[in-house]
Amino acid sequence: MLCHLQTRIAVLSILLTWAVNREWRPDNPALRVPKLKTLGGYRAWSDVELATMLGASTTTDDIRHAVILAYTTGQRGQDLIRMKWSDYDGEGIYVVQLKTKAPVWIPLHEQGRRLLDTMSRHNAETILTRADGGRGKSIISGTRWARRSARQA
Repeated sequence: MLCHLQTRIAVLSILLTWAVNREWRPDNPALRVPKLKTLGGYRAWSDVELATMLGASTTTDDIRHAVILAYTTGQRGQDLIRMKWSDYDGEGIYVVQLKTKAPVWIPLHEQGRRLLDTMSRHNAETILTRADGGRGKSIISGTRWARRSARQA
């Protein structure tokens, strides 16, 4: 909600600056609007919320896999969909983070290892795939939907 408000203020400021440059306005009052303080990111799911989402009848296996990997690795969505089977060594996974370009080895929680050890590989290069074996890019955008549906379950 706050991000939408911040965006609207930024757009308003751009328009007002445009008007000032054309001498239609003497000043841009939107420049003096302080940025609203946010809580600094998303709140972590509680154990109950996670269990509810993973157990919901509306949660598909591809979403469940993405959520477990995200929960047990702490990686961003774009890093999750780039994870390859060849980077998993049975104990952890090697990732070159998209944002930082830093190569890291992430030790996996037992739940993450159990998931990867029992998942069907669909002869795919990447770990997160759709049911048809295609790359799982759409899976990550679907996790917002999964969280919403878990709240309703």
